[in-house]
Amino acid sequence: MPQRFLLKEANDELLRISSGSLFRIEGAARLKPRLRTNRVSLVTTWKTLHTSQPLYLSELISHYLPSRSLRNSSNTNLLTRPPAITSNFSSRAFSVSTPSTWNSLPAHIRSIDILSTLKGDLKFHLFQSAFAD
Repeated sequence: MPQRFLLKEANDELLRISSGSLFRIEGAARLKPRLRTNRVSLVTTWKTLHTSQPLYLSELISHYLPSRSLRNSSNTNLLTRPPAITSNFSSRAFSVSTPSTWNSLPAHIRSIDILSTLKGDLKFHLFQSAFAD
């Protein structure tokens, strides 16, 4: 008897959920691994930029230095993107995907100097961008 009641209650709850909300829930479930991957990649990038460790990763990324000074202050802490890559597989390489992901962050997150602050702000930013209406 109790299982039947729980099943009926769950079905009633599903009926109350609009189709738009249901789609958003399914989208959140699909997006979760990508958020986690981006967060790990960005934290690794920050550690590499601030400590130059591990050496093999610090050799793959470099700071963008414009040829002349620009007025826009949001162009600080950018990474150089390698030349265009046509292969889908090579576009996922650390040296290619990291600059794109890092450069897409807001300037205030790229300029954070404390790891714990970066992790919190980064998590907030990624969730905010993932669930924005």
